[in-house]
Order: sequence, then C-alpha cells, then structure tokens
Amino acid sequence: MKPIVVVGSSNTDLIVRVPRIPRAGETLLGGEFLTAAGGKGARQTWYGFYPNGREILLSIEDVHGQDLDAVYAIGPGIDEDEPAEWSRRKGRPVDDEFVFDEKGKSNLRFRPRADGGLNATWTSPDGKTSMEAGLRRLDPQRFPRHAEARSLQSQ
Repeated sequence: MKPIVVVGSSNTDLIVRVPRIPRAGETLLGGEFLTAAGGKGARQTWYGFYPNGREILLSIEDVHGQDLDAVYAIGPGIDEDEPAEWSRRKGRPVDDEFVFDEKGKSNLRFRPRADGGLNATWTSPDGKTSMEAGLRRLDPQRFPRHAEARSLQSQ
C-alpha cells in the first residue's frame, strides 16, 4: 500500500436553509442547499502597499454561495485630499479572481498567488487610472482585538 501525503487542507461549509432552528434531537426537512468556503477560508485578510505608498487591506468577511462580503481599506496619501478610506464591498469570484465592480466605485480585482498572497489591481471608477500591488496574507488572530489593545494602553 502506498502512503498518503496531505499537502494542504480545505474546509467547506454545507449549508441548508430550514424553516427554524431545530430542537434537541429534532430533524427538519431542508430547502435550498449551498456550499461555501468554511473555517478560516471564509475570513481571510491581506495587506500591502500600492506603488504610490498608500497602504491597502482586503478582508473577506463572509461568503454566501458566489457572493463575497469584504472590507476594503486604503491608507492616507501624501496629499491632504487623499484621506484614509474604509468601505464594505460586495464581490464575487470570476475565473481565478475576486472581483469587486460595484457601479460608481473603483474596480478591484485580486488574483491569488501560490504563496497565499494576492496580486491586486485597482482601477478608478472612470477607468482612466489603475495601480497594481502585491498583498501578503495576514492572520488576524495574531493581533489583539481593539478593546484589548485599549485596555493595555491604559495600564
């Protein structure tokens, strides 16, 4: 018998809509069936810099079938008219990319890399300006929560 080698892992959530939360020991008939990235796959965060020096952060917060909910942040620019910005974005996977192309907002495309990072492309809403960046994956579990950080500062 040949040995089996595991080189990675994947978690998939199996989701079934039910009319209510079942009671202990109760079985309910389900309705719509969905699969989505599960475990840490559903909450991943990447960080990097655009060539103009502005920081960039993308955090995938939730996955609903083919719909992605994310937080996108860009740090302040060197000019006063370039403040830091945080926004919630809705996107979807297209081919091998995460695409966020909501009407009236900048177009964001993120392509996964073999090292777990992302290649990012930002395009202005009018399509006339674009920038690319390399982002590395962050583990948010390694950072203290905001409230914990504040309590440590007050000590």
